[in-house]
Amino acid sequence: MTSLEIDIGNSRTKYRCGDRRGHIAAPALPLDLGIRPERIRISAVKGDQAQIRGLLVDHFGVEPEWARVVTPFGGVTCAYEAPERLGVDRWLAVLAAWRLTRSATLICDAGTAMTLDYVDKDGVHRGGWIAPGIATMRRALRTETRDVRPDDRIASALAFGRNTDSAVAGGTLAMAVGAVLAARRLIERETLERPRVLIAGGDAPALMQTLGDSAEHHPDLVFDGLRIALP
Repeated sequence: MTSLEIDIGNSRTKYRCGDRRGHIAAPALPLDLGIRPERIRISAVKGDQAQIRGLLVDHFGVEPEWARVVTPFGGVTCAYEAPERLGVDRWLAVLAAWRLTRSATLICDAGTAMTLDYVDKDGVHRGGWIAPGIATMRRALRTETRDVRPDDRIASALAFGRNTDSAVAGGTLAMAVGAVLAARRLIERETLERPRVLIAGGDAPALMQTLGDSAEHHPDLVFDGLRIALP
């Protein structure tokens, strides 16, 4: 059965259909793919649900299925006091990560916002962090400072900059990497074991360059979670 999976985030709409995948600016929808899916699964943190549904039904003739935070589910329990307040994309990534590892795991989604979530070896989601993503940090510097006007580069490796652009590129990468390392250290103190670290999101390649073998790149966690939540 052909399934179109859609993840509507803060700045990008990501999609997967079989071996085809890509992204467009959010909240636009991938309507011109030349495909006829039999199912449509959606994770959405942005956009009007009624409008999205109308566009998809009109174009594909298929009623979309919406992921929700349902806990416990698939062996995973959500730590949030109000589970419905947890972003559904984070929940789907947690479901997919724990299905993959069955062990203490730190899940990092490095996008417009950088999220980190911890699920323990028993499938209990212990909570997480939300921080600005690398591009968001750079925009804040442009807005909130007088003379710092960095370009859009992300450093390929940690190094001290010798001009403003390279200093911002390295500094914002260091902030993101530091968040991952700090979260991992907290988990190590609790469990006395090193958790697996799974990285997704648009800035994942930059983080992987620095984290190396201590992290794993899993770009499809939300899509894989959609298939778990909506079997």
